[in-house]
Amino acid sequence: MPFGFARILRQHRAVDNGSSSSCGPDSRCSEEGRRGTGPLTTIALTSDETRVVVVNHDANSLSIIQVKNKNGNDVSNKIAEIPVGEEPRCVAVSPNDRFAFVTNAISATVSVVNLAQNTLVKEIKVGTEPRGCALTANGSLLYVANHTEGTVSIIDTASLAVAGTVQVGGRPLAIAITDKGTGNISGDTVFVTEIFAELNPDFVDPNFDGNGEGRSRKTGSRSRLSRR
Repeated sequence: MPFGFARILRQHRAVDNGSSSSCGPDSRCSEEGRRGTGPLTTIALTSDETRVVVVNHDANSLSIIQVKNKNGNDVSNKIAEIPVGEEPRCVAVSPNDRFAFVTNAISATVSVVNLAQNTLVKEIKVGTEPRGCALTANGSLLYVANHTEGTVSIIDTASLAVAGTVQVGGRPLAIAITDKGTGNISGDTVFVTEIFAELNPDFVDPNFDGNGEGRSRKTGSRSRLSRR
């Protein structure tokens, strides 16, 4: 479980966070998306609630499953299975349901999948062992927790490129982003959980003839980072 977290105040100039971003026809932001973003992990639902996307950890793929048909009836139809990077960990779906973003721990990449064409369109290189991921409410930025590297990558989803990196330390694992519902993401805050452990020099192994390891969890400090 996470111990400690970093707080990132987003004022990242590489992407125009200062401008107001509307939920127009192209972005198709849902009311739920405007109210806030929840944790996004190994499964995600499209905003129209017709499809579920699921990462397959051992198969290195992303499955797309239809869960509701055009008549609004519940169904369970596998539409596609798309190869992604090695050891996929997290998936986030853009508010307009156009793309799914998948973090791949071993590949150190984010796979971008076009949900209209059910194809892989790009692999974006990020930090070492990416795990948690979250999109801003308007879908313009994707935040990725690079677990081993101790950083958070910020991806501009328009250009599909890394726009910046923030050092957070510890072992970042999961990400959550606030949403004030204004359509302007400049005042939102990104929260990142951190977890790490170190050898306990006072540990005595009673069961494995001295071959066991004792590790004590160490609480990381809370850091507040301003992006300029």
